[in-house]
Amino acid sequence: MESGSEKKFPLNAKDYKLYEEIGDGVSATVHRALCIPLNVVVAIKVLDLEKCNNDLVGTFILNYERTTSLFLVSRNFLELHQR
Repeated sequence: MESGSEKKFPLNAKDYKLYEEIGDGVSATVHRALCIPLNVVVAIKVLDLEKCNNDLVGTFILNYERTTSLFLVSRNFLELHQR
């Protein structure tokens, strides 16, 4: 059950406005973003499989991200979504 201090973040990408890049890696960038409905600044990790040099590497990275996200059980982490 949600307490008064917990916020339910929307799952629709249109509810977020991406700002500047604050980090990057082999397959993703992290952006500072605004959750528009809640007026809260958040960090959004955007996977970019085009950065990978072949389909096998891209598939591995996506599977790794999916597996890792299963262990991040928190109200602060949303599931993976495609654009």
